[in-house]
Amino acid sequence: PHTHTKIQFGDKGYWVEWVPGCLPYGTILTEILNFQMEDYCAKLAAVEQAIAAHAPEQLSDRLEALMSAFMKLPLYRLYILEPGAIEAEWFWKSIKAGQQPDLIAEMLKDPDAFLSKYVQARDDILYIQERYGWFLESMFEGQPFEKKKGQRKLPLAQQLVDHCLEALVSGISLGEDKQIDAPQVNIQYAVLEQEGRPPELVEKMYFDRLLDFVYVELMRGLQKGYVPKRCASCGRWFIQLPGATYAYCDGPAPGQEDKTCREI
Repeated sequence: PHTHTKIQFGDKGYWVEWVPGCLPYGTILTEILNFQMEDYCAKLAAVEQAIAAHAPEQLSDRLEALMSAFMKLPLYRLYILEPGAIEAEWFWKSIKAGQQPDLIAEMLKDPDAFLSKYVQARDDILYIQERYGWFLESMFEGQPFEKKKGQRKLPLAQQLVDHCLEALVSGISLGEDKQIDAPQVNIQYAVLEQEGRPPELVEKMYFDRLLDFVYVELMRGLQKGYVPKRCASCGRWFIQLPGATYAYCDGPAPGQEDKTCREI
């Protein structure tokens, strides 16, 4: 239930669960595109191997390592701050009661159900990195990477049309099967009041899958001029803000940690 995520969408960004900071559109997608998945995939594979080998004595430590890795994933790391928030109440009651052997035996009866959110997170992130990375690079292909003085900036929607990508925006949502179709979401409106900021009318949505959230985040960002872009120097992704056409990110430049790619 704690991966059923509440997002409140505003004019220039969004709020995740109870986290007070407003994130610019494209923040989570950019983080996913840059995220190194090797450690998470290895920890999930270790659990799957222990299950396949029917080795319950290995599962306890490996599960704990997997939960810790899950808490570091983009989006979830913002509001899942302790392992106790990830699993159902019965799971933790069994551990507190010292019934780990019974718990592992129960898990082994239906490991797919227990691991579903961990597997879904892996599959979603790997898919987003491949498909969304391709989509964004295709959108910028052939365009001046940084606008020169007097040069007109081409709107993002026009770039989508010019590269025949508009069909992927709607209906098949960057994918090829119904499982990753555009999400069906219910919208509820709310007035968000925060100290030091004027009240803002926001749209509140809930997401059960990371893939659904990223689709909405990207498309809302494109509407407002926020879009992830790959740095021409270091190759990492960064958020291009409305009106900007930077070719380079403001992260440390490779081999020159005292300067940014953009400065160089």
